[in-house]
Amino acid sequence: TAFKNTVTQWAWYLKAYDQMDGDAWLGHFLTYCSLLSYMIPISVFVTIEICKAAQAKLMEFDDGMCHEGKRMKVKTSNLNEDLGQLHHIFTDK
Repeated sequence: TAFKNTVTQWAWYLKAYDQMDGDAWLGHFLTYCSLLSYMIPISVFVTIEICKAAQAKLMEFDDGMCHEGKRMKVKTSNLNEDLGQLHHIFTDK
């Protein structure tokens, strides 16, 4: 308790939550929310990349994506996003 009494005099962020007034609690809550807002998108980004890699592997294992016995090879994880963007193919043949 001696450490707690001496340090919390100059280290406001180490005060016990039972000693905090309303403004300090609000400050801690807003700090928590702002830090959490950066962590959630990072975890979502990682999850999306894992899903893209899994979908790329599933495309490689698909028997319908074979031509003359050769399977397709995925070279980018964005391939499954690009597949739905093609509307017309114009050729000179």
